[in-house]
Amino acid sequence: MSRRYVTRSLRSLVVRPYLLAAATLLVLAACGESPTAPITPEPPAPPPTPPGPTVPLTPPELPREFRGLWVATVGNIDWPSRSDLSIGQQQAELTTILDRAQAIGFNAVILQVRA
Repeated sequence: MSRRYVTRSLRSLVVRPYLLAAATLLVLAACGESPTAPITPEPPAPPPTPPGPTVPLTPPELPREFRGLWVATVGNIDWPSRSDLSIGQQQAELTTILDRAQAIGFNAVILQVRA
């Protein structure tokens, strides 16, 4: 046998036990229980806010609603009921329409006077 082969064989016999011991210690250290509390994942970070003023997600509360009534005059659809009514009769009909709208709870009347 050559001297080189013998030296290599002796070196491997000496080094292998150290490598085996180091690998065994590493595996055993990884398998042991940790004395600290278990690691809990951190909650996800909130999404970044866009620069500039923020807009609320809900609209502000309004003091009242717009509840409107549309009264059409084209072709006597709503008012006046007929085209041959006098001014006084037309005013009386319009007053009746407005009184009914107020009784129902409307707070706006849109009166279409031209087509």
